[in-house]
Amino acid sequence: MSSSERKHYLRFAHARFVGDEPFHAFARDLVGNIDHLADQFSQHRVRWVARSASHYFEPEIGAGSIVADTFYRLWQSDAFDLHVRETGESYSLRLRLRAARSAGSGTLTFRVVVAAQGIGRAYYADVSQPNVASAECSSATHAWLELHPPIVHLDLAQVIQATRASQSTDELGGEVIAGRWLRCTAEVWASTTSAASVPRLSGLQVSEYYPP
Repeated sequence: MSSSERKHYLRFAHARFVGDEPFHAFARDLVGNIDHLADQFSQHRVRWVARSASHYFEPEIGAGSIVADTFYRLWQSDAFDLHVRETGESYSLRLRLRAARSAGSGTLTFRVVVAAQGIGRAYYADVSQPNVASAECSSATHAWLELHPPIVHLDLAQVIQATRASQSTDELGGEVIAGRWLRCTAEVWASTTSAASVPRLSGLQVSEYYPP
């Protein structure tokens, strides 16, 4: 996906249509607008929401074994692709998280990590990483939480870590073509200040878009 030449959407003044400007200049800006709209259109990489409040994920260790102030993984998405910018970083990812606690009075901390498949464990504890977002919850009612930051990305090192070699052919019996493939997953981790308040996940959305 390419970026637009002007890096923004250009509004056409009426004078341009009645003026004596060359058509190719007008067409160039028109194509640029189309490129920009395509760049900014979100592509959903993860879009899961539970059907009802009775459907959710809890820590993999099991509710009865939870220890307070310890992070546990709640859920991991299927692997998905990401685009890479000319800087070597990934496109921006807008995150949304829906969650609640089971009961009690504890405060929950949720972390969303987008990283190479299966290695979210290496990142969830460090909120300074560009691929980690955090949110808190102290309610037993499922709701969309405010993540900080709401937009994340993979830096150059994380992109390299998530890149895999891939081979394919463009026709039956054709020449094998080698390529590289960026494969990631989104993982959700959570902790609680009270073992009586179990973290529950009921929705996650990851939408990729090209930043302005």
